This record gives sequence, structure tokens and C-alpha cells, in this order.
Amino acid sequence: MTYEYYDEEVDQSFLLPLNDSVIDCIDHYGYAIVKKLGSGAQKTVFKAIDKQGRGYALLIPREKDDISLGKQMDQLSLVQGKGLLTDMTKIYPPILCPHYRIEVVELIDISLAEKIIELYHKDDFNEKVRFIKLIDSQLWHIMERLRQGGYMYTDLKVDNMGLIGDRVVLIDIDSARPYDNSYGYNKNKHDVFIDRLTDVFTPPDEESIKYNLRLCNWPR
Repeated sequence: MTYEYYDEEVDQSFLLPLNDSVIDCIDHYGYAIVKKLGSGAQKTVFKAIDKQGRGYALLIPREKDDISLGKQMDQLSLVQGKGLLTDMTKIYPPILCPHYRIEVVELIDISLAEKIIELYHKDDFNEKVRFIKLIDSQLWHIMERLRQGGYMYTDLKVDNMGLIGDRVVLIDIDSARPYDNSYGYNKNKHDVFIDRLTDVFTPPDEESIKYNLRLCNWPR
């Protein structure tokens, strides 16, 4: 299958886990999958474009007839409609296919993990400082707005955060849960997280950075 509104033929080797009916259903809704972004325990994430070339992330359940993610996304979408959870990627109407409900969400420019690797290879101390200050200044306000809206984010780490321009967003939106005081939502833990993020830039090689990134999460 090729897409007339895409400027070059899409290499579809990454689509092999998906059957033709799902791909045709996605096409019927006006989206074309262009690459796989990653996989989790419950879903696989693909980048897609619409007929105008705008980018989206498609969240496809790993199991047929799994509606658990869809139910949660419906609830979060209602909350977003009330002006809350605006620091998370925007949720769009889903794609409804036989046996699969595919979630459509806002596409980020780059994940924080990717941005850190990119900055590591730049000999620009000021840009690294600006990046840390950007995360520090926005992240606490993001967490506070979540708490004030009655929610918390249970899997905060650099892989689950992204940038849209200079705006920090949370991208694994099904990690949003109703707020629980036992989670330990406080400024001390925020400062520990920022210290861990700052320490990521100190190792002597990229492999050490990738190792430190795996440790760079919200302290329990």
C-alpha cells in the first residue's frame, strides 16, 4: 500500500505486526503510518500523518479487543475538555477498527531522552544550562497543576516527557491517575529529580549517559 498524499513511498517493514484490516482501517480514517516510535507493555506507538501532512501519535493496543486503554483515554479526554491536564499531549477522537480501538494523540517534537543525547554531543555549556533551567522551571508547575486538578503522574521519567517547541509535556498519558497523597508529591523530590537530570551530562561517554538516563526518574 502506498499513500498518494505522502511525498515518497513508505517503507512498510515496520508494519508487519499489524494486519491488513487494521492498516486499511487507519487509512480509511485519513491517516498514514510512517514509522514505529516504540512499544510498551500494553501498546505500540506509531507516528502517522494526515492528508495535510500533520503529524500524530497512534497508540495501538497489543491485544485484540483490549478496551482498558480506551476507557481511560475517554475519561482523560473529558478532563482535558474542562481545561485540565493541558500539560499532557492532546487527545483526539479515536480510530475505531474491528477488534482494535486506536488512540490518536498530539505528536511531540522530541523526547527529553533524545534531547539530552543530542545536547551531549554539542560543545555548548550555555545551551545545556538553559535546557536544565527550562525543565526545572516548567516541571514543578506541571506537577502542581496536575495535583490541583486531582491527578498525579505515576511514571515520571525522561522517556515519558517531551518537548513541543520550548513547552515540556507528559507523553505517556495513560500514566495519569487520580491523586493519592501517598505518592509523595513534594518539592524535595522535584529537586532530586532535577539533580539527577543535571548529573546526566557529567559521564565521559554516551553509553554512560544512556545508563544514567535509566536512573533519571521521579524519586519514590
